[in-house]
Amino acid sequence: MFLRRRPLLVAPAVVLSWVLVLPVVSTTQGVALAIVSGTMLGFFTIEAWIAGRREVGERWLFVSLLVTALALLVAAAGTGAIASPYVPLLFAPTVTAFAAFGRGRRSAVAFAVVVLGVLALALLPEGTPFAALPEPVRDVMTVCTVILGAALLRVSVAGLSDAHGDAGRDLDRLRADLLEGMATRATEVESIGAKVAHEIRNPLTAIRGLVDLLAKDATEPRAVARFDVVRGEITRVEGILRDYLGFARPLAALRREPVAIAGLLARIVDILDARAHGAGVGLERRVEVADAFEISADPSRLTEALLNLVGNAIEACDRGGTVTLALRGVRDGVELAILDDGRGMSPGLLARIGTPYVSERPGGTGLGVVLARQVIEQHGGTLGYDSVQGQGTRVTVWLPCTAVPG
Repeated sequence: MFLRRRPLLVAPAVVLSWVLVLPVVSTTQGVALAIVSGTMLGFFTIEAWIAGRREVGERWLFVSLLVTALALLVAAAGTGAIASPYVPLLFAPTVTAFAAFGRGRRSAVAFAVVVLGVLALALLPEGTPFAALPEPVRDVMTVCTVILGAALLRVSVAGLSDAHGDAGRDLDRLRADLLEGMATRATEVESIGAKVAHEIRNPLTAIRGLVDLLAKDATEPRAVARFDVVRGEITRVEGILRDYLGFARPLAALRREPVAIAGLLARIVDILDARAHGAGVGLERRVEVADAFEISADPSRLTEALLNLVGNAIEACDRGGTVTLALRGVRDGVELAILDDGRGMSPGLLARIGTPYVSERPGGTGLGVVLARQVIEQHGGTLGYDSVQGQGTRVTVWLPCTAVPG
């Protein structure tokens, strides 16, 4: 835009300078000024024609600004050096370079050229190579060049600002389109993955049933051990599928209802009691709220989330360890602390807990914690972890309450 409009601003100024200057200077000086100003106007015109037919890059703009600055320095040298009316015009290419190239090398080069040029003008002896313009003409020319410089700056800086704004809007639009496409693709992949996981669960159930039947007839110790390994691997695969399906399942619609939190916690202990007993881990419950203390929750989804967290605590303990579930009323809600005296987590793992596929357990996916966090946050609650390696872990769940019966 700047390169295309520049000749329209410069042409009237060149013609005016010829009208004002040529009659009051010597023939040699007039010819020299006419050649310099005419060549510069011709260059701008050709450049505008090219810019109107194809996009010009930063390198072209940089060269154009340097040519402009050098031409103005030559014109100033022939019309009074540092006192020339062309000196104010040097601000136009310099400031345009600052706006276009910022703190880059090209901006620094343009600045250096102008500074060195102005110093050279200041050092030129008076009347070299031509005499200065007469005072009345010089004053009029100075006013004209200042106005022209301001007009050129307005066109260049405003044009660059508009181009920057357009580029920003285009980038925002492309970013939004990309995010939308990624979200659509992620949804499609999750849908396919969930379907595959569902399809795997059915034959896996059949395989477990057959293995259980065959294991009943196994009497040789080695065969019994092998069947135990197969059943353990089937259980591990089922856990991975359960975590993935819980993670991929949409969380858009919770089926809320009043839930007695103490009763829900008792149900979780009942479900996991056999698992904890088999692992040699004690499972204790401490409740400091009334049995009728209610929260608004989806009991199925919240139970699933808490089962994941308590199950992780049981697996973190060695035989002889203890998992304690402590429930109390706090901050307009309830706080459930799940404490274990197991292996604990390293600082690196603690910082990444809740990230998909980050787990210290061999074969673990980490999706159970991701699911639990999503469900708890959708209920308006929070999930936090504190852990010391070798000493155990504390998982804190806070949920808002809706009613405390009197």
